[in-house]
Amino acid sequence: MCFDGDRCDVWDESTPKARKEHTCIECFLPIPVGDRHVRVGMLFEGRWTTERVHAGCLALFRLIDAELCRNSGILLGGLGEEIQQQDEDDVDPHLGMSTRGTLEWLWELVKEPYRQEAAT
Repeated sequence: MCFDGDRCDVWDESTPKARKEHTCIECFLPIPVGDRHVRVGMLFEGRWTTERVHAGCLALFRLIDAELCRNSGILLGGLGEEIQQQDEDDVDPHLGMSTRGTLEWLWELVKEPYRQEAAT
């Protein structure tokens, strides 16, 4: 579901190279040592957290936030849940498929390079 609460007080992004293996908060695939990724630091309700996410997963996260949630926000780590909650009968006018089907297809495309990397 689109987020309807307060936004975090601080959102800080950087794109480091991984010094150790991490797991993407969105797709749960590994971020191998040496790979560039997005490190997101957040301050919410007085608590600081840091998450790691593939750049492609974050791009899809932003697309869903902009197009479906009207920039109201979705929770980092909730991309899969947001996609699953889309109505299958809602048709994307550009692709002629359901919005949910379109998003599932896009997410599979986004995750494919990370899956291939994890397999090697």
